[in-house]
Amino acid sequence: MKFRGILEATFNRQLPQSAYAELEEVIRYLNEEYLKRGAKTAEDAATIVSWKIEDSKLIMYLETGRSVRIDEA
Repeated sequence: MKFRGILEATFNRQLPQSAYAELEEVIRYLNEEYLKRGAKTAEDAATIVSWKIEDSKLIMYLETGRSVRIDEA
């Protein structure tokens, strides 16, 4: 069973262009390590499927399995 959700983080100002590279590194770490913790298989873990920045918002599309729930991701 898979769960899908959207996480929207709103900042108090527009994110600078320099934040994009840092966010790519953070999301890579989340996908490869942090969101896999506690899951027995990759299918049971959570994954950030895609993300984008719109003005002052960071929008992430998540998919989770049974071990890592959407609200924990």
